[in-house]
Amino acid sequence: MNWTGATRKQADKRDNDDAFAIYGDTTILLDGAGNAQGKAARALRTLRTPLPPLQQLAKQLHTVLLGFGIEATFIGAQVTDKVLSGISIGNSLLYYVRDGKLQRINNATKTRLGSPSPELSEYRVEMAKHDCILLASDGLTLDKYRLVETIKRNMLNPAPMAEAILQAQRDGSDDVTVVCRVM
Repeated sequence: MNWTGATRKQADKRDNDDAFAIYGDTTILLDGAGNAQGKAARALRTLRTPLPPLQQLAKQLHTVLLGFGIEATFIGAQVTDKVLSGISIGNSLLYYVRDGKLQRINNATKTRLGSPSPELSEYRVEMAKHDCILLASDGLTLDKYRLVETIKRNMLNPAPMAEAILQAQRDGSDDVTVVCRVM
């Protein structure tokens, strides 16, 4: 299966400070801190394919964000031969659902891209058939039970899964972005 994503801006804001991009088996999520004025999406538009390795990509985005004068959380995820690997910086969420159980993959770090010394957290997880990978900005506040139930309802047709998760979350007090992939 392929990655699918959706994003929604905070109800009273002009710009969405979250952004995501999908490049084949790789996906990237940025969540701009504070009032980033849509600069996370601008930063992603500076990328060119083929993408460099994720660590180099994070450094490239870090430099762009420093130039913009903003900070952003970052998750870069790749699936290769049923292995999910990548880098997480900041407090955006990275989960997988296996057999109806939600498992957190990444650890939150205090610093973000665009800050003086961002902390990189690397991860690598063996995935199984029918696992669902979920990347989300910190705007996702849907309780874990409703999140898992929404994922389970969309497992056979995962294309609208990210949008279904956004619809299940009624809270519009922050930008929210969700990117999913069913193995």
